[in-house]
Amino acid sequence: DPFLAKRERDQAHALMEKRRAEHQKQKARESSQPAVPGGVPGQSSGKSGNLMRGWNKAPKIEMGKRIRKEVETLIRRNGVWNPHGVTISTAYRNQVVEELVTLGFRKSHIEEAAEICKDREEMLEWLLIHVPEDDLPSWSLPEGYVAGISMASGDLKREAKVERLATAGYAVEL
Repeated sequence: DPFLAKRERDQAHALMEKRRAEHQKQKARESSQPAVPGGVPGQSSGKSGNLMRGWNKAPKIEMGKRIRKEVETLIRRNGVWNPHGVTISTAYRNQVVEELVTLGFRKSHIEEAAEICKDREEMLEWLLIHVPEDDLPSWSLPEGYVAGISMASGDLKREAKVERLATAGYAVEL
């Protein structure tokens, strides 16, 4: 059937165009992302020039709020920063402070981390763990993440019933 073959060919062509457009969007999004932590701003690490490339493939762990709070508390309370008491030179410290400021951290937070930590990597880890979520740069939070309190709008009783039926095997839409 020539009409069926033409329709299939047109659908395949449209699908290829859609994929190409998505690929171009992804490239544009990656190139517009800010510098990666631990990297030097303005330098590229690879042929694409995108410093966030390595972080896009980093494993992510999704946790509930309670578990996440417990893990964060354990790390804050029991984490050991600079166990050997290494001190950094003022020139290196100033360089790292400026680099971390360009990543979006507050200078006061960075200076506090510089007093505690031994190098740039440890300072970045300290900042990500100890700085309140409201003050973290946007690149360090997941997409669509909003720090703070969110109010549930809807019928909680009905949602609990739907969830219970869904676990029993019924479709959520029903």
